[in-house]
Amino acid sequence: MGVPGLTLRENTERPVTVEQGTNQIVGRDPKKILAVAARLMGAVQPTVKTPELWDGHAAERIVKVLLEKFWPGLS
Repeated sequence: MGVPGLTLRENTERPVTVEQGTNQIVGRDPKKILAVAARLMGAVQPTVKTPELWDGHAAERIVKVLLEKFWPGLS
C-alpha cells in the first residue's frame, strides 16, 4: 500500500517486510514508538519493493491449489 509499517513487538513473523524496507520493528517502548513514527511522518517515503507474491491475489492462488488437490476435475 506504500505506507510504512511499524511493528510494536520485538519480532515479526514477516521478516521480509523489514528486509525490503516496508516495515520497522520498534518494540514496545512508547518513547521509541513515538520517535520513529514522528520521523516517518516527516520524511519523504522512499519507493520500496513489494515482497514477491504480495499482489492481492493470495486467495485466488489458495483456491487454485485447493481445487487441484481436493477437486481436480473442477480446476
